[in-house]
Amino acid sequence: MLYSQEYEDGTHCAANSKPRRTRVDFYCDTYAAGGQVSTVVDKGADFRVLDISEPDWCSYLFKVSTKYMCTGVAQLPKASHRVNGGAASRL
Repeated sequence: MLYSQEYEDGTHCAANSKPRRTRVDFYCDTYAAGGQVSTVVDKGADFRVLDISEPDWCSYLFKVSTKYMCTGVAQLPKASHRVNGGAASRL
């Protein structure tokens, strides 16, 4: 994983009486960037959702691969900061 973005203070969750949370982990998709990965089904896509899970009640995790994470990594934020109501961090 190269980059993670978190969104907090979502809608109220009846299961645990807390606000919903979502984390999106971004990965480099080497096939889309010109590499050779045989498991990629849609080789022309800008991004692919690899997995969606709910590791805890009303806490969601998306794993996304994109060719845009393979270059320009130095331009990512070096520390956590707030983005669209969520915290973003480079891992």
